[in-house]
Amino acid sequence: MQIVRIQCPKCKVTLDVKDSTGAEQKTIECPRCKARLIVKFKQDNEKTYYDSRFNPSTGRLDQSTPPPAPQKREEDPGTKFMNAANFWQMGKLLFGTTVYPLQLGVNTIGRKANTSSASVQIDTQDRSMSRSHAVIEVSKLYDGRIHTVIRNSNNKNPTFVGGQPLIDDDRIILNNGDIIQMGEVTLTFVQ
Repeated sequence: MQIVRIQCPKCKVTLDVKDSTGAEQKTIECPRCKARLIVKFKQDNEKTYYDSRFNPSTGRLDQSTPPPAPQKREEDPGTKFMNAANFWQMGKLLFGTTVYPLQLGVNTIGRKANTSSASVQIDTQDRSMSRSHAVIEVSKLYDGRIHTVIRNSNNKNPTFVGGQPLIDDDRIILNNGDIIQMGEVTLTFVQ
């Protein structure tokens, strides 16, 4: 299920729209001004894996064959030193030609300064980007996929994802290619 944040072009209310059907787009009505809005969802390119005993012609599992042995899961990269392959799975932020890698766990994003406590310090002179501007939380799901969420870091300067502002305690799931605006700084999230 995807959640897309949109802003009604008529009344400017921010809406979170859930894709519960897997459709490419959905038509909704703005609860405030009753305008009809079309919301488009990104299509998931993940592969579907089937049990090797599944027979597509009958639609059933072959019970005479034992189930496949469970796959050994790799260790959580957050508990040991991460090798290069695991390192890049966590995602990264691009600012011009500079790459800022994200670590598993909490990543505080902010402007580079002597007094900054941000774990990812963006090298910019833009004072509209706070020294602790936003937080990106990276977690590994039980199936091995990486889950990345962004939220504001209790500052007065807004953060935008895909042109939509993060308001109060909003948490937005980041997808590959999302554009993040912090002050005048534009970052691209890559996973």
